[in-house]
Amino acid sequence: MFQRTIPNNPRKEGSNDNKEAAGEKSSTLTPPTISLPKGGGAIRGIGEKFAANPVTGTGSMTVPLATSPGRSGFGPQLSLSYDSGAGNGPFGFGWTLSLPAITRKTDKGLPKYQDADESDVFILSG
Repeated sequence: MFQRTIPNNPRKEGSNDNKEAAGEKSSTLTPPTISLPKGGGAIRGIGEKFAANPVTGTGSMTVPLATSPGRSGFGPQLSLSYDSGAGNGPFGFGWTLSLPAITRKTDKGLPKYQDADESDVFILSG
C-alpha cells in the first residue's frame, strides 16, 4: 500500500518551506483497498474428477454435464472428459464427450435384424 501527501496549496517558486510549520494542512490520498469476498464462492462443486496415470504420466479429468430427465426419470449420463494423451477431437485437443448408445449384442454371431421375432438382444452402453 502506498500513500502520497499533496499539500492543499501547491508551492510556488520562491515561497519558503515554513508554511507547513505555520499551520497549513496537507491532505493524504490513499487508493481504495480491494478485499476478497468472505465465504465460499460456490454452493457445491461441479463433481469434476481428476486422475493421473502413474505409468504414462498423463492426466485425465471428467466433468459431468447436467441433463433433464425424460420419461420415468430416465435420462442420459453425459460427461465431458479430458485426457492429456488423447488427440484432437470435436471439443478440442484431448476432450471427448461420452454418449450412451443402444447396440445389438453380437457376441454369439451376427444379428438377425428381425424385430418382429425379437431375435436380437439390445445393449445400453453408457
